[in-house]
Amino acid sequence: FALPRASLSTPNASSTEPTGDTKPIASSTRSAFSSNSEFGTSTILPSFQSTRTVFTGDILFVGGHPITWDGPISNWIAACDRILGWDVETIVPGHGPITDKAGVRAVKHYFEYLTAEARRRYDAGMPEAEAALDISMAEFRDWIDAERVIVNVATLYREFSGDKRKPDVFDFH
Repeated sequence: FALPRASLSTPNASSTEPTGDTKPIASSTRSAFSSNSEFGTSTILPSFQSTRTVFTGDILFVGGHPITWDGPISNWIAACDRILGWDVETIVPGHGPITDKAGVRAVKHYFEYLTAEARRRYDAGMPEAEAALDISMAEFRDWIDAERVIVNVATLYREFSGDKRKPDVFDFH
């Protein structure tokens, strides 16, 4: 697999026209990361039209548990939906092996599953650390970095409660 030689460019606010073989297929959009995130408020996903390839950066973690220091998780799910809607074949994640849309669907399913399971426990009054340990992750047992579930559940709990503060990474209890 070889990518064509091309230069990437970012369109200005009034132009979304492709440049050569590259086409920024998402720009000036809400990122998978919140506006509080160190990653900023927009994400550009460059796509090579001739090879139907997209580079996702930190939006996709394939074969491993993502880590969501900031939310909302719904932005990550929306980013997956956006990628799934594009005419791409090859997806280069920020973490994990090169994949296709099956890898995107797996990450989206992970977030939907974790959101539903965490919500049930949040509504029942279960503390976040206990919830993280209580949620069955058997479906994802082959994924690396399983400890990240604790951070992801904490992010969901903040989202459910409306807490918009950045997480204190040393305060997981």
